[in-house]
Amino acid sequence: MERGPVWRVLLALSLLDMSSGAPGGSEGPGAPGWVYEVHMEQVSFDKAVEGCSGGGGLAELPSQQEVSEVLLRLEDKLRGSADAQTFWVGLRKTKGECVIPHLSLRGFSWRSDGGHHWAGPGRWWEEPEETCIVRCAALKAQANGTGLGRWGLLSRPCGRPHTFICQRARGHADPPLTSPVGTEPAPARTTTASATPTPTPTPTTHSTSILTPTTRPGPGPGPDTKPEPTPKPEAEPRPPPGTEQDPKPESKPEQPGPGPPPPAKVPGTKPCPMPKLTWARSLRPEPGDPGLLTLECWSGAQPRVHCTDGRWEYLGSALDPAVVCPVSRSTAPPPPPPPPPPSPSEAGQVEVQEGGWAGLMVPVLVAVALLVLLVVLVAVAAWCCLARRSKDRAVRKAEKMAMENKEAGGKDSMETTNEKERR
Repeated sequence: MERGPVWRVLLALSLLDMSSGAPGGSEGPGAPGWVYEVHMEQVSFDKAVEGCSGGGGLAELPSQQEVSEVLLRLEDKLRGSADAQTFWVGLRKTKGECVIPHLSLRGFSWRSDGGHHWAGPGRWWEEPEETCIVRCAALKAQANGTGLGRWGLLSRPCGRPHTFICQRARGHADPPLTSPVGTEPAPARTTTASATPTPTPTPTTHSTSILTPTTRPGPGPGPDTKPEPTPKPEAEPRPPPGTEQDPKPESKPEQPGPGPPPPAKVPGTKPCPMPKLTWARSLRPEPGDPGLLTLECWSGAQPRVHCTDGRWEYLGSALDPAVVCPVSRSTAPPPPPPPPPPSPSEAGQVEVQEGGWAGLMVPVLVAVALLVLLVVLVAVAAWCCLARRSKDRAVRKAEKMAMENKEAGGKDSMETTNEKERR
């Protein structure tokens, strides 16, 4: 008697499971409130974002549940094909954000909330090139004979055409997209969205499983973030024009607030004071997001930091100069310019002031030594001259005496001769 209700319950569960598997997507226990759609049209990253807008966006895989669900969809699509296929997912790196090899997402972030969580650390099809330019990420997978074989993330230029994976809110009225690059499906998307403006709470179910707690504005009940979870103000064509005109005036009073004042106030979090970073060239607050700052490093990179509970963070951790603005020899801040050379008069004054009496004693001693040497030379020359004169005088005196002696001897001999003759 108890087997009848049990079989009825099992039959009801199997029917519910069969009814939940839509032909264009898949919804499982790992992704509550979301249906995944695999589109085989090859488009650029921006066209894929447009194709997935309206109740969803490009698929994001921050947890293992989302990864498992998407891999099941890819296994169905790639069954019987031996070629590897590349699918755009909602992962990108903006200009100024550099590749960081030791992080699981290598510096990339999910578009909806800027998170850096990745359920498959190390699952990269190919390591991304270390660069600071704009790059988008795709999921590359290859099927084998029994199921899905190798898979992993791949860094690609955002303009390259690839297939893509969308995620849509459960119960959304939009049919599966067949031509994402066309501009004609937009009116149909507007009519369906305007026909069902009330199911806005569906993104809240998505935020419980996909979004990580960040400082992005979104928990407030005012703005409706249903068409596109990304809070960036640059993507103006994403929301349907008919339904998103009302929330914009409500969110406008928030924009001028964080601009002039230094502290950044984010709804639901503590305000973050403006940081004083000596290792960054400049800081620039984002006008549309009070909890976001763009730094300008000396290398030219422009990473963005987020306000989380009263402190600024980069990639989920505190600001570290070695991670936020890595410095190399070619990107080190320029040394200060040398001071201008002083004029000759100023140089003389500076030397006298710096040297003092010690600087003056050296030339005085040199002058005295030269004077003493000159006096000695003059004295030696005078002595030599006097000695020579005295010697000449002695020689002349000796010659004169010899002459006198000779004359005196002659006279004596003459007198002696005369005396002899007289005798």
